[in-house]
Amino acid sequence: MKKFIQFKLFLLLYSKPDHPTPLRDAKGTLFDRHSLGFTMMEAISTLLIGSVILGFAFNGFFSMRQIFISDKAKVDANQRLRTIFTTIGPDIQQTGEGLISDPKLPAIEISEQNIGSTTVKTSEIIVRKAVVPSSLNVCQSITAGTTSIVNVIDNISTDTTCRVNDFQPEDGWPDTVKIWQGLRQNKGGSIRAYIYDGNGNGEFFNYTGEETKDSGGTAMTPAAGTKPEKVNITTGGHTWLRDYPFGSFIYLMEERRFRVQDEKLQLIVNNSETFDITEDVEKLEIKAILQKEAGGTQYVCKKIPPTVTTDCSPNFPDPATEYSWAQIKTIDVTAKILPGENTNNQSTGTLTQEDLSLTQQFFPRNRLSF
Repeated sequence: MKKFIQFKLFLLLYSKPDHPTPLRDAKGTLFDRHSLGFTMMEAISTLLIGSVILGFAFNGFFSMRQIFISDKAKVDANQRLRTIFTTIGPDIQQTGEGLISDPKLPAIEISEQNIGSTTVKTSEIIVRKAVVPSSLNVCQSITAGTTSIVNVIDNISTDTTCRVNDFQPEDGWPDTVKIWQGLRQNKGGSIRAYIYDGNGNGEFFNYTGEETKDSGGTAMTPAAGTKPEKVNITTGGHTWLRDYPFGSFIYLMEERRFRVQDEKLQLIVNNSETFDITEDVEKLEIKAILQKEAGGTQYVCKKIPPTVTTDCSPNFPDPATEYSWAQIKTIDVTAKILPGENTNNQSTGTLTQEDLSLTQQFFPRNRLSF
């Protein structure tokens, strides 16, 4: 009967080379203890046991690696979703800041577009706020198709709307115009402005300079004790898209647009600067919840301002005349992202729709000013 493998290992490990005592096998045959070894079956058994142990070890390693990859994919998805909402959310909350002259002013717009050549829809949102809270009035009507400069102060006029006495400090410049001039100069000589007719219509233009004139219409330079009677702002030759009556408003306004383009969330500032916020974004779903009076019907609208009754559910009555952005109760934003380029097929399977989608609700607090 053969000795157990463990016993042979014990003999090999603990026998001394100079031990004089002879060893005999089961038949009584003498042999040298230094000739002890493994049989083929014992070697195979040893390799088999070692392979099983290594298999368990590698299986544990790969399991831990998979858990790490899965957790990393979830953390990455969560970070991208957080980036989307920490970027969009504050702008929605500040919508309409400094724009409280008229609740119909288009301080916020929501629309839907197809993603590429597909029929899948993604939302786009535009939020606007005033750079400074003060506005200027249009003191002479503007005709569509012309490139007229804009008269904003007329102390000769009998209409008090266009007469100003805010000349502090005493440098000859009206205070509001002085503030606007400083902002324009800080922006390199041109800044974006928005003209609004008071009936929901308006357009952006570049405000590029000022003209100051005396009572006779002659150009003059404001100075202490020398005040202009008329102040015009120049527009760099802008062609007006529509008529603007006397009493229209002009704002220094910032516009921020959020959209999904080429699987990226983009921020477009003043329709001129584009920033890629985060990648692997599938789409945005944005809805405005409207309520015309406290406790009244709530309308869920995918388009703001609504142009037809079916832009909202239930149908919004006569949106052309009854809508104002002051009716917006909340803005609901759902962001859906893709698993990401660095996530392999295994870890992609661990990301659920809950991992790849998040909805948050934002309140445009400036609506309370109406």
